[in-house]
Amino acid sequence: VNAKNYFLFSFYTRGMNFTDMMRLRWSDITRTRITYARAKTQGNFSLKIVPPVREILNYYNENRRDTNYVFPILLHDVLTPMQIESIRCYHNTIKHLKYWLVKRV
Repeated sequence: VNAKNYFLFSFYTRGMNFTDMMRLRWSDITRTRITYARAKTQGNFSLKIVPPVREILNYYNENRRDTNYVFPILLHDVLTPMQIESIRCYHNTIKHLKYWLVKRV
């Protein structure tokens, strides 16, 4: 479920990369928009929330963990940069996406 949601969320948010999705907080989201700074360039983005994105956000809000992050990747609010990088590497989206796609065929 997560790999599929990550892929679709990225697609519908104009290609938001995995690192930015991983760092996305509930405070970055309003009723109609997602506003965030890209980790790599610090460029600011403001995206309209379209229905498929709202559906994914609702799913993670209903299954919310005790953290400020939207997706269940960074499970603690206070992490060192080294811990965040280690978690990012572990959650190789391509590997999970391949698994999801193979399972569907």
